[in-house]
Amino acid sequence: IWRPIPNYLHGILLEDVKRLLGSSDIAENRAGALCCYHSQLQDAKVLLADHQDLIKQIESGDLTWSTIDS
Repeated sequence: IWRPIPNYLHGILLEDVKRLLGSSDIAENRAGALCCYHSQLQDAKVLLADHQDLIKQIESGDLTWSTIDS
């Protein structure tokens, strides 16, 4: 559901992604991180900056849209 929205993270969608990143559910954390990582919007990058572990997983290829539930 989140895959198509990275470049539309404004207003309520940005707040939703912030909630995902703060969730106790790892799949939600991963979805939020992927949205922010693939976004070109600075606000999304700022949200992601506090989640270096997820950034490393994305950059290493361990975390992708296909592996989000792994």
